[in-house]
Amino acid sequence: MSTVAGTNISTNHRQRATDLIALRKFEQAAREARLALQQHPDDAEAHRLLAWALWRQNELSRAESAARAALRLAPNGADMHSTLALVLGDRGKRQEAREHHEQAIALIPVLATFHARYAQFLLSTDRWAAALRRADEALKHDPRSVSALLIRAQALRIQGHLPQAEVAAREALALEPNRAVAHQVLGGIYLARDEGDAAFAAFREALRLDPRNETFKRELVRAAEARLPVIGVMWRYGQASLLHRVFWTAITLFSFLTCCLTGWTNPGLALLFGVFYLFDLVWGFFVWVVDPLLTRAVLKGWIK
Repeated sequence: MSTVAGTNISTNHRQRATDLIALRKFEQAAREARLALQQHPDDAEAHRLLAWALWRQNELSRAESAARAALRLAPNGADMHSTLALVLGDRGKRQEAREHHEQAIALIPVLATFHARYAQFLLSTDRWAAALRRADEALKHDPRSVSALLIRAQALRIQGHLPQAEVAAREALALEPNRAVAHQVLGGIYLARDEGDAAFAAFREALRLDPRNETFKRELVRAAEARLPVIGVMWRYGQASLLHRVFWTAITLFSFLTCCLTGWTNPGLALLFGVFYLFDLVWGFFVWVVDPLLTRAVLKGWIK
């Protein structure tokens, strides 16, 4: 086979990999990228596409190897740095991920995508103010960047700026009404404002658009629970820190032991034990009976 023919075949496989990634068919994309590499093992972009497809399938170790191969072949490729940064971030290699995010931005500082990816990384490391600044930087270069708008909305929600967060989320939805994560972000804002009905509707729409997303399923159930006052209290107790729950249990045990030692002659202690013990019983009933039934009802669509 001639070199030209081999190059054309490699390019065709690479283009198919690109198209399949856009269609979220990552397994097939990885196969096409490997076919491209069989023809041209030194094709940096094919290595990068393979890394991306593997990353989206959560094959992080292989994705990192492919991304590093791409970067070795194209050390000044901004896309290569950015892709490797995404993989390293998910592998918990935060310092190296940060360096490659910054290198990608240094190579092409006007590309909003790189700023948005860095903002998402900062958000995932709980650096909310920095994430907001980076999202705003992305929006300077592309005011229609939906990713940057959603990161801005999340950072604002976490910092308690709910009205501004809603504005950003709604701007993102106006640009991409069928983007599931945009509905999820808006649902989180409603939930933070204790607007259970609105949160439920937003999460339900997110799940309709992405029916296999387990996070959306959990958040839809959470919103359903928030709509019911008693169940909402139980859910908040379940989400409390381990320290809080241990403290609650310790008070229950303390009141019980004290009552035993005093022969149950102190009505105040007996009442204290009764209240705490009753709450634990209700909590147990919620965990083992109500929550599973409610989850099933929500996901089956029995609760609207």
